[in-house]
Amino acid sequence: MHSALAEAHSPVATTKDRRLRLIWKDPKTGRYSHVGWLEALADGRYCFRYTPEAVDIDGFTYVSQYPDPSQTYVSEVLPAFFANRVMNRRRPSYDQYVGWLGLDPDALPVEIMARTGGGRATDFYQLVEDFNLREGRCEGRFFISGMRHVIPGLELLGDLRPGQELALKDEPHNPVNERAILLNADGHPVGYLPDWLVDDAHRLRQEGSVSIYVDQVNHDAPPHLAVLCKLEATVV
Repeated sequence: MHSALAEAHSPVATTKDRRLRLIWKDPKTGRYSHVGWLEALADGRYCFRYTPEAVDIDGFTYVSQYPDPSQTYVSEVLPAFFANRVMNRRRPSYDQYVGWLGLDPDALPVEIMARTGGGRATDFYQLVEDFNLREGRCEGRFFISGMRHVIPGLELLGDLRPGQELALKDEPHNPVNERAILLNADGHPVGYLPDWLVDDAHRLRQEGSVSIYVDQVNHDAPPHLAVLCKLEATVV
């Protein structure tokens, strides 16, 4: 159950605890746009609102559960639109799954979505970290993309170690994404920065410096969950 509260009168402004960005991928152009915020509040409630820019994004239509872009929606429980993006705790593989994410079995749903993106085959949305500098720094985690599509890629999995720094290499001639960023370990490519994170990485490098470190290596996980990384950005 949720209610819509006018933004100007919302009581949530000073109780934010955890905030994720809702990203929409245009199915025609492949472009990623930040369309909303999901906040897990300190009092246990959840809050959703659209970004001011969402109304001007070509092709974007509002989520049926949140039809009014001028409202802030507050609920006592995690709304179904988001809850359906988290693996059920009763599934036998749940503990192993959250272990691959670098989380404990009792991790909050927002933390699980922050690591996985909460993507579904039936739509074009993802929940991601808020990679915006605060007090001159920010950090967040993500999984390396495309390890199956580069050489040596997955062949280096056994050589990667937690804390190892990965180098960023722009690929302006990449046929899929001219802003693509390749990640290298000791001069060898292991995969790519996820497409949804590419624009943030370019922006953060312009504002200061960006470092990428291996956070966890999952040898028994599917390729898209094989290497968890940490991004750290600071203003120089």
